[in-house]
Amino acid sequence: MCRFRKALSHTLFALVSLCILSCERESDADRISHHERDHEAGLVNEQGEPIAKPAAFAPRKQPIMAPERFLERSGPSISMAGFWGQKMDLGSAFPFPQTILLDDGNLLVTGGRGTSSTKSSAAIINPYSQTSTLLPDLIGHCAGPHIALKRPDGSVFLAFMGGTPVVGLFSPSEQRFTPLPAPWPGRSIDECGATLIPDGRVLLLSPARNASGKWCPQVFDFKERRWTLTNPPPYCPTRCTLTWLGHGQLLICGGWDPEAAGNQAQAMVFDPSTGRYRKTSRMLGPRRNHSATLLPTGMVLVAGGYDGDREQDTTDLFDPRNNTFLPGPRLPYPMARHASHLLGSGQLILTNGGGILSIDPWTLGVKVLYDPGKILDDHPEWFTQPAYRSNAVISLDDFGIPWLIGGSQAEIGQKGIDGDVANLAVSIR
Repeated sequence: MCRFRKALSHTLFALVSLCILSCERESDADRISHHERDHEAGLVNEQGEPIAKPAAFAPRKQPIMAPERFLERSGPSISMAGFWGQKMDLGSAFPFPQTILLDDGNLLVTGGRGTSSTKSSAAIINPYSQTSTLLPDLIGHCAGPHIALKRPDGSVFLAFMGGTPVVGLFSPSEQRFTPLPAPWPGRSIDECGATLIPDGRVLLLSPARNASGKWCPQVFDFKERRWTLTNPPPYCPTRCTLTWLGHGQLLICGGWDPEAAGNQAQAMVFDPSTGRYRKTSRMLGPRRNHSATLLPTGMVLVAGGYDGDREQDTTDLFDPRNNTFLPGPRLPYPMARHASHLLGSGQLILTNGGGILSIDPWTLGVKVLYDPGKILDDHPEWFTQPAYRSNAVISLDDFGIPWLIGGSQAEIGQKGIDGDVANLAVSIR
């Protein structure tokens, strides 16, 4: 009997040990599976460390700013004659660029959407000496949609949203990039918008879910070095426009809603003092890849874009006094993914590198400064150099001269004319 009990005891011990070992092996497999799943969802980093979920947005009293603070315009009061001026070789391709005018008068130009660093770069450009200095530490992050925002202290907040997001502060004087905590849940978001809130924080339209499972934008606090969630907005926009109104609230309009899988005619106003959104009236039609500019009159002109089928030649006017959209002036030809800027004279210019339009903010009269037909008929060399392109940006130099920088495929209205990635900056006179 003793031998039987001893044998049974050894057998049970072996079975228990085998079960424990098996459980440990299954646990290891589960851990690997869970890590892959959680990393794919952006819940953990590559080392398996959890990415902290942001807390709720904490409202703050916003600093009082003059309405002019929210205007895009800068530089002396000059008017455009409507022709292409000086050309500058950037030395690298910038297919979907962001530009920042630095305190020393140079321009920081970053990347965009190329599939490799050879088609997406980062550099500091001097428009006067026509020299550029590449920034190797940034180039590796630039192959995708990204955000560049200049802070009051002269540093630049950069968020590279292609693949796993990389966020940090760039010091122009030291040419040094310092990483910051990535947004939650840490996955790529196609063309999400961002802006600097008057209190110094950054609003990022990168979706994260709150405790109720609702989609919420995120806000980064530089002092606390953490992300928080705003209240849920009425809809989930990407490829939208963010325009600060004269009283310090933010108009968000149009775009593509990935949850509804469609272009949006919706719009909303974000109040940074509460972290809440309120609906406005709908635009007259859906738009994405449009422009929206605060005019000196306090109205916002929303121009062009895609409605889902074709480029638009229509505009909407947003009146912040009653939160409504009204029909705006008609454009002489369709435009989308174009560049817009309000000059020091109050003159609004729109260009996709072909035609140049001028809009008077008070009369809303539209004037063609440069006809895109001239490029087809008289200046085919613009396709090889190319000035005519989409996704380019306008940046003003210290003299208030606008430069059209970077860009990609050339388009005219609904004609798809393929162009090369642009490594060119062209001044507009």
